[in-house]
Amino acid sequence: MSYCVHCGVKLADYETKCPLCETPVVDPSRPIAAGESPFPDRLRDGGKKINKHFVVTVASIVLLVPFIVTTLIDVILSVGMSWSAYVLGAEALFWLAVVLPYQSRGTSPYLFCFIDTAATALYVLLIAVIERGRVWYVPLALPLIAAAGLEVCVMVAIHRSSKTGKLTKTGLAIFSISFYPLVVDVVIAHYRYGSYMPRWSWYATTPLFVLGLTVILLSKSRRFTNWIRKKMFI
Repeated sequence: MSYCVHCGVKLADYETKCPLCETPVVDPSRPIAAGESPFPDRLRDGGKKINKHFVVTVASIVLLVPFIVTTLIDVILSVGMSWSAYVLGAEALFWLAVVLPYQSRGTSPYLFCFIDTAATALYVLLIAVIERGRVWYVPLALPLIAAAGLEVCVMVAIHRSSKTGKLTKTGLAIFSISFYPLVVDVVIAHYRYGSYMPRWSWYATTPLFVLGLTVILLSKSRRFTNWIRKKMFI
């Protein structure tokens, strides 16, 4: 294992320049011949474009098969469609959350946040209707789903911020997610006891809040930031 002579970062054997400061690596004990590649030949052909439409079509067919099978079994055994609706809803969620974004790269991620949140809310509503438990849907399930969707949008906004360093993004992400246990606690407390007073969320929210704030403050220190970058290659 060698180290960069400029910043001290640990270097892999195949690297020709430092991944942090881009200082050229000179290792007399391991000369590299002209034209030699630091990675195996099998990786040289990487980068070929994959036909996304074909992948989406295959994934859709694969998801459709278990739904057809479970629906037929459900109709035969129950003389009607009952539990197979859960399979349809779960597969629809997977298709919207994984398959559709794969095909639609370049589309605003906030649109997918909205679509996935709305689809989750509809799926839980389907469960509530089938189980005749709609009394808990509006006061309990809907606020929790909406809060989770909002939290995902905030995390996406933090990740997409081009003017924010990686360490600051990490602190902001921890700081943001620290509020979600508090929201869950308040919603459950209001549903069960008619009160907005949090009960247990302080045990999760407080350490996450302090940790996130600490990381944000430390990210302002250039010395600490460089130390983290050297140790974690970020």
